Amino acid sequence: MSEKTIAKSKKKHTVQYDRWGYFFIAPFFLIYLVFSLIPLVMTFVNTFVEQYNVGLEVEGPNFKVPTYFQGQEKFYTSDIEGVQNALNSLSVSGNVDEQTVATVRKTILSTASLMDTSNVNFNSSFDKMAKAYLGKSPKELTDATKAFVANEEWGLSEKYGKNYDRVVSNLDKLASEATVSAVDEAFTAKVKNSLADISGVPTRFMKAFNKLAKSSMGKSAESFVKSASDLVGKKEWALAKNFRTVFESDILKYGWNTIVMWIMGFIPQIVISLVLSVWFTNTELKLKFQQFFKTVIYMPNLIMASAFSMLFFTLFSDAGPINSIFIKLGWMDAENPLRYMQHTGWTRTLVAAMNFLMWYGNTTILLMAGIMGIDESLFEAARIDGASPTQVFFKVTMPLLMPIFIYVFITSMIGGIQMFDVPQILSNGAGTPNRTTMTLIMYLNKNLSSKNYGVSGAISVILFAVTGILSSIVYKSNMKQYQGRR
Repeated sequence: MSEKTIAKSKKKHTVQYDRWGYFFIAPFFLIYLVFSLIPLVMTFVNTFVEQYNVGLEVEGPNFKVPTYFQGQEKFYTSDIEGVQNALNSLSVSGNVDEQTVATVRKTILSTASLMDTSNVNFNSSFDKMAKAYLGKSPKELTDATKAFVANEEWGLSEKYGKNYDRVVSNLDKLASEATVSAVDEAFTAKVKNSLADISGVPTRFMKAFNKLAKSSMGKSAESFVKSASDLVGKKEWALAKNFRTVFESDILKYGWNTIVMWIMGFIPQIVISLVLSVWFTNTELKLKFQQFFKTVIYMPNLIMASAFSMLFFTLFSDAGPINSIFIKLGWMDAENPLRYMQHTGWTRTLVAAMNFLMWYGNTTILLMAGIMGIDESLFEAARIDGASPTQVFFKVTMPLLMPIFIYVFITSMIGGIQMFDVPQILSNGAGTPNRTTMTLIMYLNKNLSSKNYGVSGAISVILFAVTGILSSIVYKSNMKQYQGRR
């Protein structure tokens, strides 16, 4: 076999091996797609378009944020602008009276094509109409109901389109799925309930509108129309609404809580880790049982944060072991034990202490790896030149350890920004006392649990930006001297 043939055969096998590599890469790509890329994309989608609930308001989606006319029926969104224009074109003067209220109500309901089931005459009129169809076929009652709701007195007319079409569709479905051959009280109630389901959001609006009308009687008609217009809501970019909601909240307070608790835990963590890493890597000290001590200091990192939090919660509870020991030693009054969870300083200290205990072992291992990568001859040369241990540390160890130190600092900072599990469990999710242990991720989780996905997405985007900016500043400011080196 010629050399050319052998080379071609080897090349062919190499290509085949490369193809097999895709089968090993594919599962990891799918894992990344499912658990990283899709959530990241959805975070930005939620920030821009997702709806969320606030009190009576149901806001979003599709980039617009109306107030009361929104909800599951997305077509209400397009009616807001028409309602605003109709109210602005109203010619009203003098003071508010019943006629003014009726005019404004009719303008809102007719323009937005909503059915006013809160009208006092609606129920009695429907009951009277339905009573005449008892014993007749379900289709006859549903057809009569279509004509009934088209009466402009209730605010819903055939000419208004989508809302009327939805009512008709529901009534046709009821007729086709009817299990009775003749109309009875139960079927009549189903038909009536289907109308109530259609008008759920408008009914809530009408309650608020009636309350506004009652409080506005005798006041300026122009100011009443303006208040009614504000009550209807306005079009606004969901992105702007989400971020405005975030910055109008106590997010700066939660950010300050996060920074304080991270610094309280990081300073002792990095100091002790540096000391231990220098001791364990110093060939002159010749410490015994190094492997044992390395294992012991890393062990807390293997314990779940939830277990750690429950342990500290039990130890430092009002009737916990710590208070019991202090009472027996006579350092504390049994009638007035120290309530750690009700003091801001103590609660933050406990959170910082747990974070320190869980992570100082991991930090020590990383710093040890960095120090062991430094050429031992540099330390020997410094000692021969008469440098003290302190001078060796600050003049040799730290400058050469800086890349690893910056990595540890940045990852610790990111972990601090994402602090969640320890304060969440220790404060039962409330950030007690007085939300002084509420972190940014706890605030994010609170909005997620309330299904406020738009606000949650906005918080996530803000945290992503803050993390990226701070990491870049730390990296650039400390790694200038290493740029351009090979």
